[in-house]
Amino acid sequence: VNEIDEQLLRGCKKTYPAELALFAVRSSCQGKGIGKKLFHSALAYLKQQGLDEFYLFTDTSCNYGFYEHQGMIRQQQHKHLVDMKGQKGELEFYLYDMTV
Repeated sequence: VNEIDEQLLRGCKKTYPAELALFAVRSSCQGKGIGKKLFHSALAYLKQQGLDEFYLFTDTSCNYGFYEHQGMIRQQQHKHLVDMKGQKGELEFYLYDMTV
């Protein structure tokens, strides 16, 4: 996964001052506005730190549509065949970014 993430980042024509490295909300808490509040708190923190842009990595095993709904832009994507515990499938990896 790290190699794919690095490849996606190299494919961007800009450098970013910040990365949102982990953003997760328990599935039982989804749809209650908790993720949106947490996301906007992260944006406020970035602004407070003087960081005007950030990126994050995600994939199709996550609720990647959330980031699009928050106004993030998908900059890169990569399809990859995976073998997890004997089950083969295809995941699509994404790099999203946003200007704060």
